[in-house]
Amino acid sequence: MNDAEQSKVPLCVDLDGTLCRGDTSWESTLLMIFRHPLKLVALPFWLLGGRPVFKARVTAQVSPDALELTLNEVLLEYLRREPHRPLYLVSGANQAIVESVARRVPIFAGCFGSDEHTNLTGAAKAARLVGQFGEKGFDYAGNATIDLKVWPHARAAIIVNAGKSLRLKAERRFPIETVISEKRGRPWREWLLCLRPHQWAINLLVFVPFILAPLGNDLHLLLRMILAFLAFCGVNSALSVFDDLFDLQADRRDAHKRGRPLASGVVSILSALIILVLSLGFSAVLAVVAGVAFVWLLVGYAVMSAFYAIAIKQIAHLNLIVLSALYATRIIGGAWAAAVALPAWFLGFSFFLFMSFGLAKRYIIRSRLA
Repeated sequence: MNDAEQSKVPLCVDLDGTLCRGDTSWESTLLMIFRHPLKLVALPFWLLGGRPVFKARVTAQVSPDALELTLNEVLLEYLRREPHRPLYLVSGANQAIVESVARRVPIFAGCFGSDEHTNLTGAAKAARLVGQFGEKGFDYAGNATIDLKVWPHARAAIIVNAGKSLRLKAERRFPIETVISEKRGRPWREWLLCLRPHQWAINLLVFVPFILAPLGNDLHLLLRMILAFLAFCGVNSALSVFDDLFDLQADRRDAHKRGRPLASGVVSILSALIILVLSLGFSAVLAVVAGVAFVWLLVGYAVMSAFYAIAIKQIAHLNLIVLSALYATRIIGGAWAAAVALPAWFLGFSFFLFMSFGLAKRYIIRSRLA
């Protein structure tokens, strides 16, 4: 086929994981839950209606234009070098989301998405494209295993950010137009960044009771304090992931935060949820070993921290009070884990000390900005 003929062959581009790094269905669901938490009760019933119905119901609750997506700039540059070739955006995401993205990236001649009756993925997507363009009448850019059901019907395949196994399968079975890969860091490193281990140092406050009331050679109590320290680290990591999920859309609009693993799309929402659950599970096991009283304290700490992330951190002065209380809770947690009694005056002193540090930090920041 010569260049003139090839320029007439439509190029169909997948959305989730191909044109954008994330999954728009997951992101719209997450956005709906945070904006309309009571709708969480309806999710199981929507799922009973099938995935197309579920996607349609979720999309109806949030504006697709509210999604801040991280686009694959390498693929976009490749597509923009095809000015005379008709481009189409095709996705399993709901049609409203696909149309929203197509408006933001005005290089597509048309777009196809799921509706309440059809989940436009795999074989359904292949049938739609064949019906629109004919067998072998289009090229297709995809990234996932399910795209193996589309590529057999395409004239040529464009493989985008696919794993080695999928790439080898596609190269053995289909004509490949090109392979596009973004430079990415090692997955384990991105997972570790989500945990924010640099913030674990503050949990050393758990050992303050050990300094005030030395435990001597009682290694059992010292071990329980170590478990309490690790449990706080696990909860802090889970809360960090929760905070990143809650602020996902805002982080993508921020020049300094858009490079975070979740905001950049390097770590998927599903992976983030797995990290969150594993971190909480890790903390729960250690907390039970540290003592029943410590379990309840850790639950209260986690709930208070979640409320802080959702709303309180936006309220001047109140956020400083709650943050100081959270710091003091670490000291109380260490005392409860080791069964050490702390004088009331010391807890009051610790709370106001943390308040003073917080006020001093804000004063320094405001002085620099002035």
